[in-house]
Amino acid sequence: MMKHPQAILSFLSVVEAGSFQVAADSLNMDRSVLSRRIAALEAELGTRLLQRSTRALSVTAAGQGLLDKARSLRDLLNEVQQIAEDSHEALRGRLRVTAPTHFGHLYVQEALERFLFLHPEVEGELRLEDRFTSLVAEGFDVAIRIGEPEDSSLVARKLVDHSLEIVAAPNFLLRHGTPSDVAELVKLPALAYRSGGVEAAHLHYLDRRGKRHQVPMGVVYWTNSGQMLRRSTMVGLGWSILSTFLCHQDLREGTLVRLLPKLKLPDYAAIYLVTSHRDLPRRTKAFIEILRQVVGAPPVWLAAKAPG
Repeated sequence: MMKHPQAILSFLSVVEAGSFQVAADSLNMDRSVLSRRIAALEAELGTRLLQRSTRALSVTAAGQGLLDKARSLRDLLNEVQQIAEDSHEALRGRLRVTAPTHFGHLYVQEALERFLFLHPEVEGELRLEDRFTSLVAEGFDVAIRIGEPEDSSLVARKLVDHSLEIVAAPNFLLRHGTPSDVAELVKLPALAYRSGGVEAAHLHYLDRRGKRHQVPMGVVYWTNSGQMLRRSTMVGLGWSILSTFLCHQDLREGTLVRLLPKLKLPDYAAIYLVTSHRDLPRRTKAFIEILRQVVGAPPVWLAAKAPG
């Protein structure tokens, strides 16, 4: 009988992460411990599963043969764990969630706090990052992502639509005037988001016939943070394009003003709840329900939309 079933799961984590270090971080263990665990598995099987080099990690033929079995083992253990958890009246276990930084600060953190108050026997973790994390390799139960994931092995459920606003601070408009059309707008100093190869340097809009146009913005300041973009807009450094969920309260309070309110912007990527399985543990379902309540339907940022 196999003496190291946990090592099989560790082997799977290494392959899916593509790195011993990334897998070790997701498993909360030292890299050397993980390496010894895989070496012990290889010794027990009498064959090498991974080819290691200073630059790359590849799976041997024997390792490829083990991969499907390892995934089946993980699925079976997850099912057994879910059965055990569902037999308890109180929710237990661990819930790990990852989300984009600014959406996570505004909505996911509140939802997880509410959930943990209601279910004190659950251990929660929230990681806010703007990169796409690997749910399986890094051990997350739920990911909140802007845009539908391309990985067909994941299960994506739409949480809410995502809209954008063209905004500026009142003091900026006092200095520069309020633009009456796109041509006037793009002549004014603009602020924009740039991170990881994504550069929002153009204003995209639709004309009356629905034809899409894009016009370069005169960007004077770049940032990789939605919150910093909002702050710099509020102090009057320039105009910007912000997610409605990020600036709706500022629009209601008048600290930001909507520009060209009749200009139609294209639909932006929706926000999705992403999981690795369709059948979810009770604790994951309960958290998702609370998150939906926090976000609202319609979402809180559109429920009482400020006038233009």
